[in-house]
Amino acid sequence: MRRSYDPHYGSREQLRAQSEHGMKVARQRDALKTENAALLEEIKELKEKLGNAIDLINYLQGMD
Repeated sequence: MRRSYDPHYGSREQLRAQSEHGMKVARQRDALKTENAALLEEIKELKEKLGNAIDLINYLQGMD
């Protein structure tokens, strides 16, 4: 059974374009989530290194 054109629902081409756009946005979102996770891991490592450096500075200052 074929669906007739309904201006409130949209043509098949419009629905296809909307679906393709949604998939493109989903791929971009997934890429950004992956990048964000990598950046958060890098921030965690940098915080740890900074904490170690601060501990070393405090230790060296206490040796005076």
